[in-house]
Amino acid sequence: MLQVAINKLKKYYGANLILDNTSLELIEGEKVGLIGKNGSGKSTIFKIIAGVEGYEEGSCVLKKDLRVGYLIQDFTPYLEKTVREVLYSSFESLLELERKLREALMELEDYESDDYEERLSHYGKLQEEFEVAGGYEIEEKVKRVRLGLNIPEDFLEKRIGELSGGEKNRIFLAKALVDEPEVLLLDEPTNHLDLKSIKWLEEFIGEYRKTVFLISHDRYFLDRTVKKIYELDESGVETYSGNYSYYVVERERRYLKALEAYLAQEKEIKRMEDAIRRFRHWGSIADNKSMFIKAENMRKRIERMERVERPRSEREIKLDLEMKRRSGRRVLKVEDVSKTLGGKLLFQGINLNLYLGERVGIIGENGSGKTTLLNMILAQEEGVTLGSNLRIAYLDQNLTFEDYSMTLKDVYRREAVAQEGEIHRNLAKFHFYEEDLNKKIGSLSGGEKARVKLAIMIDNGFNLLILDEPTNHLDLQFKETLEEALLDFEGTVLFISHDRYFLNKVSQRIVELKGGTLIEYPGNFDYYLEKNTGEAEPEVKPQRKENTRVRDNWEEKERERKLKKLKREEETLLKILEDIEARERSAENDYMELSKIHGERVEAEGEYEKVLERLYQLTDEA
Repeated sequence: MLQVAINKLKKYYGANLILDNTSLELIEGEKVGLIGKNGSGKSTIFKIIAGVEGYEEGSCVLKKDLRVGYLIQDFTPYLEKTVREVLYSSFESLLELERKLREALMELEDYESDDYEERLSHYGKLQEEFEVAGGYEIEEKVKRVRLGLNIPEDFLEKRIGELSGGEKNRIFLAKALVDEPEVLLLDEPTNHLDLKSIKWLEEFIGEYRKTVFLISHDRYFLDRTVKKIYELDESGVETYSGNYSYYVVERERRYLKALEAYLAQEKEIKRMEDAIRRFRHWGSIADNKSMFIKAENMRKRIERMERVERPRSEREIKLDLEMKRRSGRRVLKVEDVSKTLGGKLLFQGINLNLYLGERVGIIGENGSGKTTLLNMILAQEEGVTLGSNLRIAYLDQNLTFEDYSMTLKDVYRREAVAQEGEIHRNLAKFHFYEEDLNKKIGSLSGGEKARVKLAIMIDNGFNLLILDEPTNHLDLQFKETLEEALLDFEGTVLFISHDRYFLNKVSQRIVELKGGTLIEYPGNFDYYLEKNTGEAEPEVKPQRKENTRVRDNWEEKERERKLKKLKREEETLLKILEDIEARERSAENDYMELSKIHGERVEAEGEYEKVLERLYQLTDEA
C-alpha cells in the first residue's frame, strides 16, 4: 500500500532553491535509504513528510491518518521533562488506563459490598482493554530500546536539559523507536551511537515490520538495513532497487552506459560535421550547387537530432594533506594516566605510544572517556608527553566556531594563514564559491562546517592530525575523499570513530577504552572483530531484486582506474574551457588579448576531443 507520495516538489529557503522536481514514494513495509550531498535537501524532505515544513510547488500526499515518527531536532519544549517522561510520553492513554485499572483493583478489596460483581466485571473489562492495547508490554518495549541504545537506568530521572547533545539525540531516537509509528523517519541515527548500539539498531530495523525511511552516511549500516536507495541531487531523485553496495555498482554501470551513448553521438556528429566541411569545400572547388545542398541537409539533420546530454561527473574535492615538516619519531606518550569525571572513574593507569606515520583509531562505548582522553592529550595534562617539532590540527566532533554570526570568508580570513588573494581560490577547492562566501557560519550544514574546518587546517599545516568522529557530518563522496587523503598522508593520525568502514580502511592499529583500561589491537577493525568475536565484518555484497554479475578481475580494475583518470582529466579541461569563455567575455574589446585566448581555446578543445575519444574507446571495450 502506498503510504507517502511526493510529486515534483519544489522548495526554497529564502532565495535558495533546495528541492526541484523531486518525486519519490514509500510503500508500506519498505526499508529505504536516502543519500545525497550535504545541502542537497535530504533532511528537508523528512521535515516535509513529518509536516514540520511546507513547500512552494508540487505535492506531498500521505495516507489518511498515517502515523509518522520523526527524530526531532528542537529539544526546547522538553528541557524540563525527565527522560522517563519523554520515553513514556507515547503511552499516556495506556498509562491512564493502567491508573484506572489500579483504582478498580483497590475497589475489589471490599468483597462484601453489594456491587462487588459489578466492580469485578468492570475490572475485567479494563484488564482486557489494557491487555489488547499492549499495556503489559510497555515496560518491556522501553527497556529493550533503552538497553539497546545504552541509556542507563539512572538517566531516567534526569532532566533533558541536563544532558549533552549526543545524549539528547539518543533519548529522542529511543522515543521514536518506542513509538512504533507506521513510517519511521531516521535522520543520521548512528551519529551519536557506539558500535554496540549501532549493531543493535541494525537488528531492530531488520525486525521492524513497518516502513523505515532513513538518511545515513554509514555504508555498512545502509547495507544491513535498506533494500532500496533514493539518490537526491539537483536534478531530482534517482532510484536504485538494492542496498548501498548494489547502488555503487549500478550507479557506475548507468554512468558508463550514458557516457557511451553520449560519446557515440558526439562521434557521429563530428563525422557529420567533417562531411559538411568536405561537401562545402568540394562545392566551392567544382562550383557544384548540389554539394552545398547536401551540406545544408546534413546540417539540418544535426539540428533535428535529439541531443544526448553528457552524464554529470561529480567534481571531487581534492584533499592534499601535506606534512609541512617532519616530527620526531615518537609523537605521543601517554603514561599511567587516570581520569575521574563527575565522580565516575573513566580510566585508570592507561598507557599509549604513538609513532610517526601511524594511523590509530580509538573505539569504546559512549561514556568510556574517548573524547576526554583526546582533550587530555591536547592540554598536555600530567602523564602526557608530546614529541618534538609537532604541529597539531584538531577537528572536534561538534565543529565548534567562536562566532557563528561571522561569514565563511571572515572566519577563514581570521583563522587561516592564507594571503588575501588566495582566499577565494583555497575555498573553491572545497566547493565554496562566490555565492557561498558571505553565508553565516551558523547557517551552514554540518558537512559544510567540516569542510571549512578542514580548509583552515590544511592551509595552516600540521604533522599530527587528531580527529573526533570526523565522518559524522560528511556525505559519502567526501568521506571517500578524506579516506584516500589520510592513506596518502605521511604524518600521524589519531582519531575516534564509530564508522566501521572508515575504521577498517584508515586505521593501522585499534585501541579500545573498555572497563577503565586501554586495550590495543595491532590491525584494522576486521582484526579487532576477529580477536573479539572470531568473525571479521562480513564482506559487503550488492543485494537487489535481480542477480547482478560484477566482474572483479585485474583487467576490469585497470579499466576502471583508467576511466577515473580520464574523468578527472575531462573535468579539468571543462573547467579550463569555462575559464577561457569567461576571459573572452571580459576581453571582448581587446583584439590582441582575444587572439591569445583563442589560441588557448583551440589547444584546450583539441585536448578535450582527445580525452573524449579515449573515453569512447574505453567504454567501447567494456
